[in-house]
Amino acid sequence: MEIEKIRYAQIDPNGLCNAGCWFCPVAYIGNPKEAINQMEPSEFRNIIQQIDYYKGDIVSPEFNGIYTSHYNEALLYRHFEEMLETLREFKLGMVVLTNGTTLTPDKVDIINKYPEVVWGLCVNAPIWSDAELFAKRTNMNQSIFQQAARP
Repeated sequence: MEIEKIRYAQIDPNGLCNAGCWFCPVAYIGNPKEAINQMEPSEFRNIIQQIDYYKGDIVSPEFNGIYTSHYNEALLYRHFEEMLETLREFKLGMVVLTNGTTLTPDKVDIINKYPEVVWGLCVNAPIWSDAELFAKRTNMNQSIFQQAARP
C-alpha cells in the first residue's frame, strides 16, 4: 500500500487572535501563552523550502499552497508581507483567513501586490449588522464594530 503524499499544509506564523468568537476555542480558553509567538521570516522560509525540497517524494507534486490557522488572525502577523514574498518565490499561494477587523487599507494594499499568491479572503464575520451583537459574539469592544464595518 502506497502512503498518500502531503497535499496541503497549515502553518501558524502568528499564535494570536484579537477576538474571542463564540464558536472558537479562543473564546473559552484564550490563546495559550506559550503559543503567542510571531514566527521569524527565516523559520517560515525554512518550512517552505522543505516543502519544496520534498515535492515528488513525501510532498505531492501538486502541492500549491498553504492555510494559516483558523484559530488565529493571520493579518496580525508582523511579517505578513515577507510571508507573501516567500510564497511568491516558491510559486505557492494561500487564502487569507481573517475576522475582518484587521483588514486595514494598508493590508489591502499589501494583499493587492500579490494577486498570484493571495487567492482570496475568507472573512469569518459572526455578525456585521449590529454593534451590540457583534461585541457579544466576538468578545470585542463595540467600537471595533464601527471600525470593521466601515464602508
